[in-house]
Parts: sequence; C-alpha cells; structure tokens
Amino acid sequence: MAKVLTRLVRSGLLTSHQGVHGGYELAQPPAATSVAAVLEAIDGPLTMTACTHAGEQCDQFSKCNVRDPVRRVRDRIATILAECSIAEMAADPDRSAPPVTLMSSPAVRRASALSAASREP
Repeated sequence: MAKVLTRLVRSGLLTSHQGVHGGYELAQPPAATSVAAVLEAIDGPLTMTACTHAGEQCDQFSKCNVRDPVRRVRDRIATILAECSIAEMAADPDRSAPPVTLMSSPAVRRASALSAASREP
C-alpha cells in the first residue's frame, strides 16, 4: 500500500501531510481526476502487448496482423478511462438506468444451452 501511495504522490494525484494528524488527500477534486491518470500512476502506461507501447517490438512485428486491431482496442480503452473520473467511479449507479446486457458469442450460447439441458431430469 505504501508503494501505491508513493506513486500517487509522485504523480501529483495525492498530497501527503506528515505529523500526528497527517495522511493523504487528493491534490484535485475527484471529478478532475481521471481513472486513466490513477492507473498510469500506479502501473505505468496502459499496454495490452509489448508492441502497443512505443518503441517496443516483438520478433513478429513486421508480419503481425493483429497489432493494429489490438492497438485500436487499447486506444478506445484509454479514451474511456481518460473520460471517466474517480468521482464517477465512486458515485452510486443510476438506479433508473437499465442493466447492461453483454452479448454472448454463439459458442457461449450453445454451451449455456447444453449445460441447461444436462441439468434437466
């Protein structure tokens, strides 16, 4: 925990106060602090593979056909995290919003159907 707090202080996201009544506090309001900033301060740049980080290349770099799609996914995730504040993460979810339904693949639907059928007497 101390290492995480130190990284957050060094990044400027937290300020530390020493003494009997010391501790840590956010350097900015929660609404002004993005989830991306917190994650980057703790873990470094968001990467999904070695090649998604500038300057890193694997042996298959020149003939890789998934590098660009993976980079696009990484960029979309980074954008979403940058747009989301820690205030949003801490807020109660909107009770009037409909629940999110994840789309499953045909293979997952088949496996679920087979599993349900195997449980029937």
